[in-house]
Amino acid sequence: MTSNLDNILNMLKADGIEPLPADFSSSVWSRIGEIQERRSAYKSNALAGIMFLVAVGAGFGTAEQPVSAQTGFSTLTDGPDYSPAGLLNISQ
Repeated sequence: MTSNLDNILNMLKADGIEPLPADFSSSVWSRIGEIQERRSAYKSNALAGIMFLVAVGAGFGTAEQPVSAQTGFSTLTDGPDYSPAGLLNISQ
């Protein structure tokens, strides 16, 4: 078994496989970085496009709507019980 493995390894060695270049590892990681950067840019552009479409859709949905001024009535801030003068008067 071991001699058979040795023969196979010697045949592979004799085939003249060239060794990897010295910068092979850094080239691989550089390429991976480029792919991830491209994927990240695609995702951010897609998100910006979706946000733009939502904004345009909201704009078209609210265009030419009648506007009316309303006087807001808040039970917390309006009325005699919660006026600043009533809150500062301790004797009440």
